[in-house]
Amino acid sequence: MTALGGIISGIDTSSLINAMLQQQRLPINQWQQQREAADIKISRLGDFMSKLNTLKSTLEDNFGQIGDVLSQTATSGNEDVIKVSADGDASPGNYSIDVTTLAAYEKDRSDAFSSEGAEVKAGTLQIGTGPDATNAWVDITIEEGDSLATIANKINASDAKVNASVVSDGTSSYLQLSAQESGYDVAGTADQAIRINETYTGTTGQELNLVEVSTAQNAVATVDGLAVNSRSNSLTNVLPGVTIDLVASGSTTFDVVKDKAGTKENLQAFVDAFNEVAQLLDEELDVDGEQNRDRSLTGESVIRTLQSDFATMFSGSFIPDATNPDHDDITPLSTAFDQLAEIGITRDSDGKLSLDSEALDDALDGDMVAVAELFTKGTIGVVDQVAGLVDKFADGDTGLLQTRQEALEAGQDRLDLRIERLETRLEKNQAQLERQFMQMELAMAQMNQQTGALMSMMTGPTG
Repeated sequence: MTALGGIISGIDTSSLINAMLQQQRLPINQWQQQREAADIKISRLGDFMSKLNTLKSTLEDNFGQIGDVLSQTATSGNEDVIKVSADGDASPGNYSIDVTTLAAYEKDRSDAFSSEGAEVKAGTLQIGTGPDATNAWVDITIEEGDSLATIANKINASDAKVNASVVSDGTSSYLQLSAQESGYDVAGTADQAIRINETYTGTTGQELNLVEVSTAQNAVATVDGLAVNSRSNSLTNVLPGVTIDLVASGSTTFDVVKDKAGTKENLQAFVDAFNEVAQLLDEELDVDGEQNRDRSLTGESVIRTLQSDFATMFSGSFIPDATNPDHDDITPLSTAFDQLAEIGITRDSDGKLSLDSEALDDALDGDMVAVAELFTKGTIGVVDQVAGLVDKFADGDTGLLQTRQEALEAGQDRLDLRIERLETRLEKNQAQLERQFMQMELAMAQMNQQTGALMSMMTGPTG
């Protein structure tokens, strides 16, 4: 039903109705603003969760072990003999090495064939590796008509620990097998690196007759007089954290030294990841004006609790809480350091961390391992404590930030319901007002008709 728009009364009924409804819509406008503010808060809480989980990942991925925190540098005296590298688990020192023999792969080669497409006699080729090969043979079935290239493909597709290829000298082709691992098991002998059995049942084609053309050989060296026998030319178990790659026979030395610059770079990565969170805290808790305050997290107690918890953690000692049952069986840090400030990492008035290079140098010179243990020491080190704090706030199921997000979303749902109900009520009010004004216009029209008729009767006919 549509109002007459004041045709009779002269009143702009449409504008009047709209003005009345606009006044009644004021709560909806307020609720929509509250909903938009909640959207902003939910998004910013999500930013906090993301930054916190990045901090946790940085620590767990890069600071979980002593070798992750510390950095060491290894230098070879002669890279024509050895190349050397070290990680944080290495112990500084000077070492000598004599390389006698390099590890080599066993290779076996067949008789000459006219081409890679030449037929191999049908039968079974058995391939084993190592001294226990007789208990782990891999059978390669040679079918009638299989070519030299076909057999190479079958071997490579099998579980045999060899690589097969067809090689040519320009005139003839050969099937060649190469062990996937250099050297041989020290419990066996060199000729057991690859073990082969050939059985033929076919009547056409040529037999392989594989024979050894290159003997397996283990690397032999001495490090500071200690004899080393290795299947590989890469020695990783001689010195913890040190990899020695043998290049040629000969004698040389190598040094492992503290890499302070590398360790600082590692620790700076932690500082930077934490400061991403601190920056976000500073931005949210330092706002001007009531409007900004309504749409920021400054009034959120969970954010102030987060700031307080970080301040407490990074200004205190990393020792067990005697009242916490999870820590009652853990001995406090027995190393030289139990506070980040003692290794040069301090927190400023804005909540950000900074790294004092000279203080860290002193700490590394004093006890390098203790610096790392401050991060890695079980549930009382920086890694686990920060991870636990992150989970408290940013866990996707039970974290305080997640809980607050859910509360804000629930509040939005309630606002949506209020808006929907009031919109329905306003639609009804509008219809009612339109009916009332239309009735008024109709009544006035009827009254005008009656007035006209009465006036006609009173004046009577003229003439």
